[in-house]
Amino acid sequence: MELIVPARPGALVAALLSVASLRSPGEPAELLLRGGDHLLNATLQLGPAHSHIVLRAYPGERPVITGGAVIEPSAWEPVTGSKTLLSATLPAGLVGGTPKQMFTGNGTQRAVRARHPNLYNAAGAVVERPYLYWASELVPCAHLHDKPPPACAQPNRFGFRWNASDDQVLLQASAALSGGVEAIVYHGWTASRHQVDTVNLSTRALGFANPSDRPIGFWSGYSSEGGQRYYLENALAFIDQPGEFFVDASETRAPRVYYWPLSGGQSRIGRTYLPMIEELVAMRNVSDVRWEEVVFRHSDWSCGGAEPHTGERLPCDGQSVEWQDTAVVHMRDSARVQFSGCEVSHVGPAALWADEGCDDIVISRCRFADLGTGAIRVGHPAKNTAFHPGRDWASMRPVRRVAVSNSNLTDGSNVFPGGTAVLVQFAEAVNISHNEIARFSYTAVSLGWSWSYKSQAGCGNHTVAYNYIHHLGYPRRETGDAMACVYTLGQNIGSLVDHNVCHDVRAYMGGGYCLSQDQGSSHMRFTNNVCLRTTGSPHNTHYGVDVEYRNNIFFNGSHDVWTAPYSDGYPAALRTSPKLGTSGGCQAQDVDFPPDVCPDVLRFVTNLVGTPNNSSALLFEGDWQPSSPLPNASIRFDFVNNLYWTDRPISIESEAVFGGRSSRVSHGQPPLQLSWEEWRQSGQDVNGVVGDPGFVHPLWGYPDSGFNVTLRADSLAWKLGWKHIDTHRVGILDIAVS
Repeated sequence: MELIVPARPGALVAALLSVASLRSPGEPAELLLRGGDHLLNATLQLGPAHSHIVLRAYPGERPVITGGAVIEPSAWEPVTGSKTLLSATLPAGLVGGTPKQMFTGNGTQRAVRARHPNLYNAAGAVVERPYLYWASELVPCAHLHDKPPPACAQPNRFGFRWNASDDQVLLQASAALSGGVEAIVYHGWTASRHQVDTVNLSTRALGFANPSDRPIGFWSGYSSEGGQRYYLENALAFIDQPGEFFVDASETRAPRVYYWPLSGGQSRIGRTYLPMIEELVAMRNVSDVRWEEVVFRHSDWSCGGAEPHTGERLPCDGQSVEWQDTAVVHMRDSARVQFSGCEVSHVGPAALWADEGCDDIVISRCRFADLGTGAIRVGHPAKNTAFHPGRDWASMRPVRRVAVSNSNLTDGSNVFPGGTAVLVQFAEAVNISHNEIARFSYTAVSLGWSWSYKSQAGCGNHTVAYNYIHHLGYPRRETGDAMACVYTLGQNIGSLVDHNVCHDVRAYMGGGYCLSQDQGSSHMRFTNNVCLRTTGSPHNTHYGVDVEYRNNIFFNGSHDVWTAPYSDGYPAALRTSPKLGTSGGCQAQDVDFPPDVCPDVLRFVTNLVGTPNNSSALLFEGDWQPSSPLPNASIRFDFVNNLYWTDRPISIESEAVFGGRSSRVSHGQPPLQLSWEEWRQSGQDVNGVVGDPGFVHPLWGYPDSGFNVTLRADSLAWKLGWKHIDTHRVGILDIAVS
């Protein structure tokens, strides 16, 4: 069966109904979508009756599946008394509530939801610090190792007190509460979004309708609290420069949208799209479906809804925006679904999600751009009823064999700063290869999510290889802490991270790594990766076991090269097990090792580790203890044949410091650092060397050197067993991506 689908409202829905009702069981079908807008006013639902179909672009044309209601250029009119603002009545029959996004320029230019402080300056560039700063918690809290008492913890999830210098802007917010003013509050690695409920001008208390995940002020450290930053959004009074808009929902009879157009005025606005629905396509229990050269655009986002049983408002706050339960294209219990040459752009939630029960999903030659959150999500979320109250956790199905290749993922985190380009949770055999990932405010690839050493069945055997990852934290410098090119959490048994190039990672405060292995990251291999110019360390380890780093380049851009955060007087790389104080060593807390064996925690073999001339010579930060207090443990760290260098005019042997011993007497004190000779005498890098690695092209200018990390023939590294890293095949291969 072959059907040609015209670009008019309802035509695609009708075509799918025909496929479901008219063809014989198992008969293949092909839908050829004509170019233009295929407007949806409800989610396109694909079920078992839609298996064995191909949905592709009509040859030479570009079909766009859109969830955006349209305002024509002629509908805009000047606002009385304003020299700059235009307004238009919202399209009749708008579904899905008040639009929260707007795209001008025929649907390709994201307008800025009116905010204070401004995101852009008069020249159109992102300002360095577009934030306000909260003054204190709503309820004073006595902290004890970042654990506030419940009496103050709960109310502090619902607001904060502002500074006197911000009285005027909060007065504006108070006058605009009926229009839906929102506050976006930054934490260490998340940013929570809240509907403002109350503004108490006498006590300077800002109250929220929906809570944050952790209480505001939960962390005693300034950096972990995100620098106490926030901004306000969605009030007419906040429109004070070109490119901003506001939808006035209080005008119930004829709701209007207000807009200050960019240069060129009304004549340059083009058709304007206001997204109406969140999920454009939902597939459940389908198999053997192919999407080819189809564009998906203009989906809305939501957060802060009510829990269905209690009615309590839900938080819009969590690492990698994992609380979100929708996606532009959302698959469940589906198999053998392919996306080839497709595009998802100008949207709010995650672009594409292979959710629970999916197998054999292939995404190739696709483009993901201008995303409100992240690009691709794989696997079901972490068990958290506060985020996902409707999930049946007892019958959650695993996700297996998902491949993402030769695709461009760029310009994300535009609504939710924690948006992660590729988020993989509770899945097995995910292959992320030959992609370009850039310009997200948070992490590029996040794997695992089993937390600590708790075993998670069907979690691991992933491959992250030959990806070109760059400019995270650009143009907006928003998040930090766990932000990284490749971030792992928990056991990822059998996973490989290989031949990735990562450069220019810029966190707001702490963090911003190349490779970051968080709580319990274990049973992984990191080989042939190139890490350059990061605000945090190129490599960061929280704790884990059986992890090997071999033949990587770690060249620091601004901070120390190796980071192992210390805690409670124990080496952070294994801080969970020693804290238990048991004779079982690393057998404690659900570690899947025999009682008499604790494998090497971390092995670093034949890596090139350096600092530039604008950095300190400190190569290690934290407590890298050569020996272990655990009764059954073998070597905690094993450094073999590594080369260290610095571009500073110093003698690295005499002035650089290595490793460390657990010599602190109280929490928070730094470890005793070792000289190069003391490091070697401790059994580490016995045959390692310090000296110029002999790069043919300077790393500081990378990638202008043409992605070339070749070493000279006389390099000291060759004798250590160094293998040349061929970067020419990193990134998208010679396959056209539209």
